[in-house]
Amino acid sequence: MHSNIVNDNGFLKPALNINNDNVDKYETASKVEATANKLVEKFQSPGNFSFYCKVAYKLSEARIWFNYEQALKGNQPVRLFTYLCNKDMRNA
Repeated sequence: MHSNIVNDNGFLKPALNINNDNVDKYETASKVEATANKLVEKFQSPGNFSFYCKVAYKLSEARIWFNYEQALKGNQPVRLFTYLCNKDMRNA
């Protein structure tokens, strides 16, 4: 079937496979923010939210909560948590 439309070249077909990379990015971002918010709440330190986001993005959940448990054993849990996470991020 031939069309009289000049721009009808047959190359334009509907995309069947659409790769939406934003879905994974949004999912990751929401997980990072959720973990950071949990840490802010547990440590009562909203000023560290951006650092906690970095931690949540770079370290596994298991490592984060291991460091959290270890930090609670110290005299200054927030500082110890920061130290442990920085150490882990350098070694990752």
